[in-house]
Amino acid sequence: MKARVTAVVIDALEGRGSRSAVEPWSAWLVVALARQVARQRFVVRLRDACKLVRPRDKKRGGVRDAAGHGSDEIAGMPGWTYAFHGAGLLVRAPDGEVIDVDFLGERDPAGATLDAFFFLSRLRSLRAPGFPESRLLALAPVDEAIEVLIDDLRASGDLVVRRGTGLRLLPELEACAEALEALPFADEETRRRFCEWFSDGEYLGRTASAVAHRARTSFWQGVGRWPWSGARAKSARRAMLMRLNSL
Repeated sequence: MKARVTAVVIDALEGRGSRSAVEPWSAWLVVALARQVARQRFVVRLRDACKLVRPRDKKRGGVRDAAGHGSDEIAGMPGWTYAFHGAGLLVRAPDGEVIDVDFLGERDPAGATLDAFFFLSRLRSLRAPGFPESRLLALAPVDEAIEVLIDDLRASGDLVVRRGTGLRLLPELEACAEALEALPFADEETRRRFCEWFSDGEYLGRTASAVAHRARTSFWQGVGRWPWSGARAKSARRAMLMRLNSL
């Protein structure tokens, strides 16, 4: 069934239908990507509301981070900084969260286009990830694992490639982005409800989480040293990920 993961996520959000068999790592990735879209839309609104513009003189004012990257403070929002780059805008929150989005004009005025690099950068910048992001990182502990899962979502139709823009979630899921971001995942009942829908037995205590996590981490940390790439590598990585997540 095409876009099966998207359908399950929406059913879980709306509490309808019955529990469906779906890979938990893919389901949590779809939720995390939807929440990424919500954060990117926030940046677009912030740019418009605060009238963020490219500084004419980058040598004047602004601040620099530990890596020496220049940025400017957002007026009226202590601790928030921004920096334009190419077609994009990078915003840093006081808690370290990095939200990066490209502006594609009329092709995507709301900032819903996803970039795997931007998504992973934000994910790694979160000092206290939300529950969906935490579960994703537990099940796919390194960037290479998430990249393989993104490829899977493209193949299943849960992510689509639009000419002139890039990766997009399906419209019905984009419409739920803010709702998924606002869910009270701090509440244990909400966590367990979604874990039941997503067959996340590891969180529910039905699988040996510590052993599985160590095995996944060890495998994925060695992926970068593999001497071959392309379709063969992706196929092998995917097969190994499925095997490890069955532990």
